[in-house]
Amino acid sequence: MTAKNNIKSLAVSEFFKMSLVAMPMILQPVLGFCFLILVANSTSVQEYGALSFAIVLVSTVVSFSDLGLRDYLLSSKGMRSGSSSLESLVGPVFFITIFLVSLCVVYLYVGGGGKQLFLASLPEILALGVFHKCLFFVHQKDSILEGFSKLDSLNKAAIFLVKMVVLVMTEDLFLAVLSGSFVGFVLYGGWLFCVVSRMKGPLISFFFNVGKITLIIRSWREWLPFSISFFSFFLYFHSDRFVVEAFLGEKELAIYAAAYSFIAVGQIAVGVVWSLYMPKVSQGIEPFSKLEMKKASFAISLVLLVFYQVFAWYGFEYLYPDGFEESPLLLSILSLFFIFRMPNVVSEMYWVANDLVGKFVRIRLIAGVSNVVLNILFVPAFGLHVAAVTTVLSEAMVMLFVYFQEKKK
Repeated sequence: MTAKNNIKSLAVSEFFKMSLVAMPMILQPVLGFCFLILVANSTSVQEYGALSFAIVLVSTVVSFSDLGLRDYLLSSKGMRSGSSSLESLVGPVFFITIFLVSLCVVYLYVGGGGKQLFLASLPEILALGVFHKCLFFVHQKDSILEGFSKLDSLNKAAIFLVKMVVLVMTEDLFLAVLSGSFVGFVLYGGWLFCVVSRMKGPLISFFFNVGKITLIIRSWREWLPFSISFFSFFLYFHSDRFVVEAFLGEKELAIYAAAYSFIAVGQIAVGVVWSLYMPKVSQGIEPFSKLEMKKASFAISLVLLVFYQVFAWYGFEYLYPDGFEESPLLLSILSLFFIFRMPNVVSEMYWVANDLVGKFVRIRLIAGVSNVVLNILFVPAFGLHVAAVTTVLSEAMVMLFVYFQEKKK
């Protein structure tokens, strides 16, 4: 009985930690989703499409602002190298973010939509792509994400509440996005300043530590697989919306993005599991066995799948106005993605811990390139549903690879 009680106590403790860490991850897409519904019901489908594309660009830059460097610094290799510190992260992340923003601006002025809304989001990109990434790293490394998550939740709530209040009061979408973006910059910039001020050494050394940056550059072979992994995940989890916008236009993107916004909420579960357990598994600290985590991840996948299937056909129409009739079917298809995604995350954690990230990256890259090629070939002719199907197939391909590789062992 004592052993069972200990297991139950551990499970409750881990669930409580996951709930706290999940709070800001839940708030951001949920409040963002509420903001999108407000926009959908107060503007045209074209304006919603422009905002959707701006959000795609913003989320792409924020997601990949560290190009996997943070995960490398938290991995067993990164910790052994002696470079796992804030000074190793801040400078590279800042320069990577500026580079990615520059690419987005060039793309927008060549022919993409949503220029003004993307430019209005630049302060928020720095807040979430640079300041938040560094704050998250510091707390994740020290396994104190619970305290971090409380303040993070308040900050993210403030950003979206400002956006919604300004939109309701002024009916000016650009001003609403700019106001929330500036609030995020001030909140996260001030927070990072306070954290760095408590550390020893001159302030500038944390942002542009030449020695640490040089060490990171010299160890490029070790962290490159993490960057390629990030890039390959972008290919089949972000690039489809670029293809839709380029070939079908902003109106079709709005329909696709409406379904995709719900999938972003489901991705929270993936992010929580990775954030909490990847550093622990890399350090040899395992609250649960790999098999137990696989079973739990599959159970979560089933819950998400059932919820999305029910919601797509019985709840979606009550939130969105006319013009989004195709979105429920797209959501129904996209929700199949989680059946493969959750177990794959657990596998990837153990592959990273065992210094096998290179092998995992290869199949991600193959899946990503296949996704882009299939979308370019078939989306113009067959429409939005192709993009949804290829996203599911890409993650299924990763699972098959993992299954056959682990079976060989």
